[in-house]
Amino acid sequence: MDYIPELLDLFRDTGRVAVCFSGGLDSTVLAAHARKALGDDSLAIMADMPTLSDIQREMAIDGARASGIGLLTVPLDWHRLREVSGNGERRCYFCKSAIFSAVREVAGSLGFHNLVSGENADDDPDDRPGMSAGKEAGVAYPLRELGISRREIEDFISSMGLDRRPFKETCLLTRFPTGTPVTEKDIRFAEACERSVRDIADIGW
Repeated sequence: MDYIPELLDLFRDTGRVAVCFSGGLDSTVLAAHARKALGDDSLAIMADMPTLSDIQREMAIDGARASGIGLLTVPLDWHRLREVSGNGERRCYFCKSAIFSAVREVAGSLGFHNLVSGENADDDPDDRPGMSAGKEAGVAYPLRELGISRREIEDFISSMGLDRRPFKETCLLTRFPTGTPVTEKDIRFAEACERSVRDIADIGW
């Protein structure tokens, strides 16, 4: 793999770290570098929640396996996501707050007190309400801190030789108009419809 030297150095200086993991491009890059720099002093933790698709779960497993990092999943049900299920304008903020809280709780219990998340230098903070939740939770954003661009991230992902390249799979709540409350049944129906379209059109990932 074509590791990014400054990211390896940052992790070595950080010490024991938990990666808030989604299986997407950014978190996969973080996980691979954390594992390379810290070995067993690194861990990937994913919040498994109703708004995730099965494809997102599969990507997370594949990304963690390719990175060599241990993956721990933390269940988050609707009870802890009440403000998210309302699907209001601040849903992303409430979602990230719930994720970071759950991940930090588990990570801390295992002795991982440094938590990092994947936002790169090209991400627009104005379009990322979850970033403010991360700052409130004391989460670090190494890719932004080092000015690592989306192009550098994609180059590294290409060097990993993944059987299936991660792609941006948006939250299933985006399938519904903002302000429309959703249920587990609604989410699963939307996911089933999309899977049917993919199968009919023979669109893989």
